[in-house]
Amino acid sequence: LMAENPSNYEIMDLASQFVTARFGPEWVQRVLWPTMVREFNKSNSAYPLFEAQGDYAAEMDRVAAYLWGGTWKEFVDAIDAYIISELKAAGVVGLD
Repeated sequence: LMAENPSNYEIMDLASQFVTARFGPEWVQRVLWPTMVREFNKSNSAYPLFEAQGDYAAEMDRVAAYLWGGTWKEFVDAIDAYIISELKAAGVVGLD
């Protein structure tokens, strides 16, 4: 069952490996994380957990706009397509 329905943690792990391999650990450390931390502190952040929830999509869209002028959904869609294609290539079924 796990091979056919990988957990979100496995998918997040694959996504982090893809981003690191594609852009390099220096870029992740120098560009991606600082941008995410900076935007995390805006007023609509989803944290702290026990206060009013913010707008996570708007927060991540600001990150995307800063990094490549696009939206976070573009990133998620690209990662999803890559991961699904790699899992299918490895023989995982039930991913349609």
